[in-house]
Amino acid sequence: MISCFIPSRNRACQAHACIDSIQKFVPNLFDEILLLYRADDDQYLAGYEKLLKIKQGEIHIVGIPEQNFRNDFLRICKETNYLCILTDDTFFYRDNLTSGSELKNLFDRYNGLLSFALRLGLNTKVQYFKTGELAPDITKTNCDLEEVDGKFLKWNFTGGHPYFNYFYPFACDGMVYRSEDIIKASQFDFKNLRGWEGYLCQHRTILSKFLMASFKESVCVNNPVNCVTDEKMEVGSNEISEKELNDRYLSGELIDVENLNIGNVLGCHQPFPLRFKNADQF
Repeated sequence: MISCFIPSRNRACQAHACIDSIQKFVPNLFDEILLLYRADDDQYLAGYEKLLKIKQGEIHIVGIPEQNFRNDFLRICKETNYLCILTDDTFFYRDNLTSGSELKNLFDRYNGLLSFALRLGLNTKVQYFKTGELAPDITKTNCDLEEVDGKFLKWNFTGGHPYFNYFYPFACDGMVYRSEDIIKASQFDFKNLRGWEGYLCQHRTILSKFLMASFKESVCVNNPVNCVTDEKMEVGSNEISEKELNDRYLSGELIDVENLNIGNVLGCHQPFPLRFKNADQF
């Protein structure tokens, strides 16, 4: 019912950890995982081959070699009904047994709902991890914030500036959409999700849908330890290159999602040191 789309470039180690966190913390949320992967050399390809070999015995995962990102992405949208877009360096961090059907029902109830933000909640008060800049208090903004069914929040994202996460309806690190809405909104050229979300957040009312929703507390957080996109982004203080992580992955190490050292999650992006374990199944 809800498919989880994870695009990944040279980061099988991080993608494996992302999927591990899905299995551990939100096992009922997604019906399938669609891993669109790009490997720049044979070693990175070996990482994805290993990941798929392991995970295909545990969950419903489909590995898709990237050919043309825009075409691949839109084809996936056409073949699904609801799509969660999730970067491979995002971790689910707390138990939530909500099912995908519950989120679908929320979209059914509110036709104007554009996106459900797994990365947002009342706890995500920090806008920018480098400076500690705070987001506006969503409970005090003119966005018609409303609690739904005791577990969800709903608001009008035009009630604030799109620079701030609460009013940024198109994002790549834990957002659920109707697939048909993605297709309707994506009639422009883009090479990756950074270009996709950047354009759409400048045109956030393109579909005349103005609502966002989330859990009362976020369930996932992005950990920026490296950058593999052509558009360079800032990473956290615990930087580890994709090459080092791939080498460690191929040698039998895994990021340990059983013992995440996150602390209190206060933002959508929050650097934390990775912990590793040896994996007997490798």
